Amino acid sequence: MAFFAFTAPILPGKRAQWDEFIGEITGPRRSEFNASRQRHGIHERTFLQETPMGDFVIVTLEGENPLGYMATWANTDDDFTRWFVQQVQEIHGFDLRQPPPTAPRQVVDSSTTSEGGEGREHGQMWAQLIKSRLRPGKEELLGRITDALEATEQSGSGLVRSTAFRDQNDPSVIYYLPVFESEAEARARENDPRRQEGLQGVRALMAEAFEGAPEFVDLELLSESTYEPAGATEEQNKAACRRIFDEAFADGNLAVIEELVSPDWVNIDPSLPEELRGHEGFRRLITIWRTGFPGFHLEIDDLVAEGDRVAVRFSFSGTHQGEFMGLPPTGRQVRGTGTGIFRFRDGKDVEHRVNFDALGVLQQLGVIPSPEQAPA
Repeated sequence: MAFFAFTAPILPGKRAQWDEFIGEITGPRRSEFNASRQRHGIHERTFLQETPMGDFVIVTLEGENPLGYMATWANTDDDFTRWFVQQVQEIHGFDLRQPPPTAPRQVVDSSTTSEGGEGREHGQMWAQLIKSRLRPGKEELLGRITDALEATEQSGSGLVRSTAFRDQNDPSVIYYLPVFESEAEARARENDPRRQEGLQGVRALMAEAFEGAPEFVDLELLSESTYEPAGATEEQNKAACRRIFDEAFADGNLAVIEELVSPDWVNIDPSLPEELRGHEGFRRLITIWRTGFPGFHLEIDDLVAEGDRVAVRFSFSGTHQGEFMGLPPTGRQVRGTGTGIFRFRDGKDVEHRVNFDALGVLQQLGVIPSPEQAPA
């Protein structure tokens, strides 16, 4: 359970409006207020502090992820939320839909300053298990979410690693496991206004990809053992890449896609008019080539791996017997070459960056004149 608190001044001349606002959420609109908090597992309290210098409120939030709740709930498009956000902006002068300009900085925590040594040590590794349920047909967004989350990370954030898992018994359930050097650094990271600003786009993607609010479980590290995998990862990636060429493309065996290709795979090829993503996109890519050139020949000329990437130089040949990228069959034979960079994660292909001799293929098909056919 996490705790978050902040203060907000009541702007000059707005005390009467604030009294009416509180009267609404403790009276006629109390059920809407309570329901909006209960949906996210949040317990909210508001305190009024009257001082000679002006009045202000103190708001406390308790739940699994109070900051995440604020960002998610405030951007919900319903009548009560819009009214609540507008009232806060008029009375307190800030927009709940935007990250706060500064986040509260913790200066004392009795659980970490006990003389007897009780409580969690500041430097003890800490993690959080986040469970989300994927909406039907939104698997292609997982890769974009991963890339967007990586782009929001600031140096020195305390994040050691972040891993995503799928539930084998329920493939719609996705688990994220970020691991931090300490809980204090994790909390500071979440309160960083720069990160909150960067997360605006990520939250929109996650709202589109996942159903409802995520579930959070805080984890404290008890022990850790690290084992080096048997064999060379680069060699495993090369073997997987070769199987993709030989079995999927050359033989047309679509069954290997689930085994060798990540569900968040993406194809980056400037010669194709459409963006292809996920397992369906991979099947579409194979279908494009095997429909246009049934039984085409594909050969790997060079295969080099470094880290999580495999570079491939390949050649291909075939007869144009079906529709290819909108072109009706011509019966012409074509030959060409190409290069590709394949990125792997956990032994599966997650990204293609391919360039092939598209100009030469179109010239051989008669769509574009070859140099010797061009008018003088």
